Amino acid sequence: VIFGIFVIVVEGVCENGTVGRAIVLSHVPGSEKSGWAKCTNARKPAHCSFWRSVCLGRDRLYAKVYPYPEWEGVSLANMPATLEKIHGHCIPPFLPPLRTSEVPSSVIPGVTYFLCSWVNHFGHILMDMIFPSFLALQDLNVLGRSVRVIVDNRFTFPYGSNCTVMDAVETFLTPGTRPVELSRLLAEYRTWVKPVCFSRFVVGLKYERIVQSFTMTPWRPITVTDIRAFRDHVVSGHGARVLPEPDRSCRILILDRDTTDRRLTNVRELAQAVSASTHLYDIEVRIEKFDGMTMVAQVAEIVAADVFISVSGTGSHMAVFLPDGAASIVITTANKADVNVHLCQVATHLHCYNSTGEDTGIATPVTANIEHIAAIVRRTVVQMKHRCPSRRTHAL
Repeated sequence: VIFGIFVIVVEGVCENGTVGRAIVLSHVPGSEKSGWAKCTNARKPAHCSFWRSVCLGRDRLYAKVYPYPEWEGVSLANMPATLEKIHGHCIPPFLPPLRTSEVPSSVIPGVTYFLCSWVNHFGHILMDMIFPSFLALQDLNVLGRSVRVIVDNRFTFPYGSNCTVMDAVETFLTPGTRPVELSRLLAEYRTWVKPVCFSRFVVGLKYERIVQSFTMTPWRPITVTDIRAFRDHVVSGHGARVLPEPDRSCRILILDRDTTDRRLTNVRELAQAVSASTHLYDIEVRIEKFDGMTMVAQVAEIVAADVFISVSGTGSHMAVFLPDGAASIVITTANKADVNVHLCQVATHLHCYNSTGEDTGIATPVTANIEHIAAIVRRTVVQMKHRCPSRRTHAL
């Protein structure tokens, strides 16, 4: 029994070969039979909470009460038309005719959050799925509670492994708590005799392409406070596993890749130039690859960095976890625009720069402009004297 509900633990092997454990919820008796819904904004799509009005039916979830008349789906209202084919699959489970006459026989207690997974690409998962979900839980004041997450990945665009979104939810949204796949929940429901409703079912407004461009108008502006709160939520959720040593040197982290796409052709030379440009300071220059590294370990690397250098792409998004006053330097090319441009407009607690490199196409290696990046790093370190003291200061 977990959180007052009966559970069945199912083990399965993910596409990447790792074993995943999913908790399939079962139902417990409940007495309240009425339901209602409330959103953070009554005039346009926003984060919404349903009280005993979202239920499991035959092969689907259904809503007994809609939050307001214009509401036409969960998390996906007013989406750009070009994305409808990708995202629209998660809407039908919530769009059958209202079944107000059906009385639920049981209620799943606590808070349940619904997440529509539309692609298995880490950058989109982190900033277009996990971060908006965090905002929903924060704005609805349920973040500090025990939250179960249901992930609908039945129609996920086939980019990578289905395990990616499950691992990301457990790492960044509900540390230590594995999400539940909707398909497994529906399979478990078929063994139940009568419908069951959720005590509180939460869905969040979807911010499409939050990193590269805002193609949807959120119900409220995203602020630096949101970015810092998200970072602190993840760091506090993992504690000592991601916290840096207190007496460490100032650290410059250069992110490289094993894959051909966005791999730095001159990463060693870049590290040497950066080190030489900051030789008057107590600096540690590290080259890391996130390939094969756990998400928690990646967070630990970023949290300990004072300057983060990356080629524009998925790895660059990890700048969201940099400490206050740190710097992010994104290497861009004609084929790789700065994916953090909008994030940096909001994240005023960071110093953001970009440097133009060279490549020969979309999925090709990148050659960094060593002299330009070394100059940015040197100027940045001078400005960060409180973080990166000079060797003379240490001697004194």
